[in-house]
Amino acid sequence: MAEDNEKQALAVERVFRNSKIKLYLSDLVVAETVWVLKSVYEVPKSQIVGKLQTLLSIKTISFNKRVISRALANYKNHNISWIDAYLAALAQSGKYKAIYSFDKHFDRMKDVRRLEPR
Repeated sequence: MAEDNEKQALAVERVFRNSKIKLYLSDLVVAETVWVLKSVYEVPKSQIVGKLQTLLSIKTISFNKRVISRALANYKNHNISWIDAYLAALAQSGKYKAIYSFDKHFDRMKDVRRLEPR
């Protein structure tokens, strides 16, 4: 995804596209991918979103579609970090009733209830 080593990129692409088994992409690996692209390679958010959309569209890759897809939409549409987008997606999935946070940006997000610690 960083495109800094063409040989490795091609090898990974072959595995993704030609695998005979489903490959699982964990939530943690997605978070690490976003962090590395943003922090190490300084890839703009819009390009990170595009790269993730491409990766997640590969048929041989399975992932936590409900949460990651929602997190990706949150990340794209709000000025927030990937982790906050992911936490909001968990709340939006109905898995949790609220997020305890001092970050007021959660208040602007649909279906997210923020509670401020007291």
